[in-house]
Amino acid sequence: MKRLVFVSMCVCLMCSMPSYGVVVYEENFNSYTPGDPFGFGSWNWLDNGVGTHTATYEDYGSIVVKHVGAFNNTTGSAVNSRFGSKWTITMNGLNTSSDPAMYTISFDIRNLSGPWDPEKLELFVLTGTGNGVGKGSGIMDFERVEAVSSDKPAADNWIHVEWNLADLTVGWWNGSAWDLTDPTWQLEVGGPGWPGLAIQPGESFTQIWLMDNLEITMVPEPATISLLGLGALALIRRRK
Repeated sequence: MKRLVFVSMCVCLMCSMPSYGVVVYEENFNSYTPGDPFGFGSWNWLDNGVGTHTATYEDYGSIVVKHVGAFNNTTGSAVNSRFGSKWTITMNGLNTSSDPAMYTISFDIRNLSGPWDPEKLELFVLTGTGNGVGKGSGIMDFERVEAVSSDKPAADNWIHVEWNLADLTVGWWNGSAWDLTDPTWQLEVGGPGWPGLAIQPGESFTQIWLMDNLEITMVPEPATISLLGLGALALIRRRK
């Protein structure tokens, strides 16, 4: 009877594991100090010199990353612009799969203010150091699933978004050959999508969005699941 129960548990484990995500990176930013610049290798940018972009840790009930794009077009003609950040993260060593379809990246966003509502952001994923060093890239546009208005409760202003890496299809300019088992990844989040939106002559506004609860998960390889099952069966046979 004990062996039957053990076998049943092994079968259940093997059936359930394909949908189980192993967390290979997570960050809720709560260890950072409000007011400090957004760090760990961050590259903050705003295109074409019609404004400034700052990214800082701020307290909105929990510590989040606050992105502020302050636009002021004094050039005399319309200029496309957008803004965002690129930063480096260190994986926890569990990113053992080389298959992009095994990975999901998710976080929460809140469009706090500004005329871009709903706002479109892009996600790039690189592996390795430097500017990707030809090791990989990915991009995906998403549009907010609901517009945010100032009369909504704060909790309703946060929207959870996620991507599967296999859906990121546009190559980074330094190459697109991911090494997803690399301990160093880089993420870039910004928008609107290239080439941005036209800022009209004399137009001035501030666009603010927040980011929180970044998580990257990996589904174990089928081979790993099979090995676990075979190991369990071998253990049963050894006990007979």
